Amino acid sequence: MSPLECLIRRLIGKSNRVEIRLAAFDLLNQRVNITQNASLNYVTRSVAPTLARYFMLSLSYNVQGYENKIKKNDWW
Repeated sequence: MSPLECLIRRLIGKSNRVEIRLAAFDLLNQRVNITQNASLNYVTRSVAPTLARYFMLSLSYNVQGYENKIKKNDWW
C-alpha cells in the first residue's frame, strides 16, 4: 500500500467468522496521469483523469473462522 491508501480490518462474530474491511484510496487526491512527448517540431501533452478519492467496504464470511495471529499483550 502506498502512503495515500488506508485499510481498516475488523473481525467480528462467533469464532471470528465475519471480516469487515474498509479501504480508502488516494486520500490526498493526487493521482493524475500525465504523458508528455517531444519531437523535432512539436510537443504533445495529455492529461488523463483517473479515479479520484474513493472508498471500498467489503464483508466476508469464513466457515472455519479467521485466526488472529497477533495477540493484544504478547505480540513480540
